[in-house]
Amino acid sequence: LRHIDLVREMSMSEVVRLSQAFRKIRIEPGEFVLREGESSDMFYVLLEGRVEITRNNQRVNILPKGSHFGEMAILSLRPRSASVRTLEACRLLVAQREELYQFLQAEPMLAAKFFWKLAQTLSLRLDEFYVAADRPPEVNMRNTLRFGHYPSPFGGPTGSSDDE
Repeated sequence: LRHIDLVREMSMSEVVRLSQAFRKIRIEPGEFVLREGESSDMFYVLLEGRVEITRNNQRVNILPKGSHFGEMAILSLRPRSASVRTLEACRLLVAQREELYQFLQAEPMLAAKFFWKLAQTLSLRLDEFYVAADRPPEVNMRNTLRFGHYPSPFGGPTGSSDDE
């Protein structure tokens, strides 16, 4: 799980604890994970494979392993704003909103780290939305992590007794 940016600043024991809030699924190539306009409360982390994000039948992005999507479903009740389809066989971690909330309520520091990284990713995606508006439509690939992240105020795995 260390290749997943969402948990990069967590200790190994925190990553293991957080993984308890997720279940693993496998999806074959060409299948939809979620569809634009549908209502659901699932959040996904891509362990293996790549997925294509489309909106209004236009490709918005291709996400590689380590990426996450569907996070707005754990933050709001709005319908899905895009569709996600697998480009190859994918293994994913999936968490349902209520189960994830219950887990994180029992783990306040872990919750703070989780939502900090989620907020950083959403902030970068918003920045890229504005940059993309100034690009020609044929240049639609994005790289949300190219600017990096400000270190979490909640501490990272280095120096933690959990890493020993």
